[in-house]
Amino acid sequence: LMRSSAASDVYKRQYQRRVRGFIHIFGALMRKTLVATTIASVFLLSACSSQQADTQTQVETAAETQTANVENVLFKPSPLQYMAPEFDKISTKDYEPAFEAGIAQQKAEIAKIANNPEPATFE
Repeated sequence: LMRSSAASDVYKRQYQRRVRGFIHIFGALMRKTLVATTIASVFLLSACSSQQADTQTQVETAAETQTANVENVLFKPSPLQYMAPEFDKISTKDYEPAFEAGIAQQKAEIAKIANNPEPATFE
């Protein structure tokens, strides 16, 4: 029993390390992607001149989203080990800006594809 318990503890620690590593990598990648896409969408939307009034609204929305991202705990790098989320600091008000930023990113990608004058390629 002692050996199996010790082996169980070793496997448990290895599993926990792998999970923490995954959370660290996934969390950092998600934050970087979200911030980069938000910034890119602001520039993309500001470059479009054919829909100036609509674009101005979208740019303002993207700027507001970026401001919310700075204050949002979900978009800040975690100081905890393995970049684990700070669950004690997350509140329900943090989720809506994250969802809005994700939706804005997807809309910007769709608009970029839809407004591309070049013929479609699959490369």
